[in-house]
This record gives sequence, C-alpha cells and structure tokens, in this order.
Amino acid sequence: MFGRMQDTPPIEITASAVCDALGRKEMAARLERTVAAVSNAASEGAFPPGWYLVISEMCRAKGIDCPPRLFRFLPPQSADPSALSPQS
Repeated sequence: MFGRMQDTPPIEITASAVCDALGRKEMAARLERTVAAVSNAASEGAFPPGWYLVISEMCRAKGIDCPPRLFRFLPPQSADPSALSPQS
C-alpha cells in the first residue's frame, strides 16, 4: 500500500499514514481505546509501545509496512536513539 507508483515519490510511512490506511475507528476498537487517543498518537508521530502487537497485526492483514520506529520503544543502551525515533 505504501509503495511507489511510476514517476511518483515514495510515500513516507508515518503514524498518521498508518492511521489513515487502517482507519482510526477500527484501530480504536481493536486497541480498546478512544478514537481521540489514536488521533493523538498519530499527531504525536508515534504510538505507545503497548499497541505494537495489535497495530502490526492490522497492518500485516492489509499488507502495510509497520516499522518499529513508529512506536515509542526504549532504545537499547548501545543504540543511537535517533535511529528509532519517529521521523517528522
């Protein structure tokens, strides 16, 4: 879904783009959260780490990439923290 069409730039995978593709209502229902909570995470650019399994499964079912950088995981001590942060 987030691929390239001929002669078009690649679409950046963001938390907001994932929400648009999956649907905020559907995400909220599966996560047992409010639509506002899903929208807030999208506007912040990253999802809570506890949402990873649900969102990654929803993405997998629709053939959408779900990079871990879209979640606020704590980076390993030896890792560069900027490598895992959401890109704005």
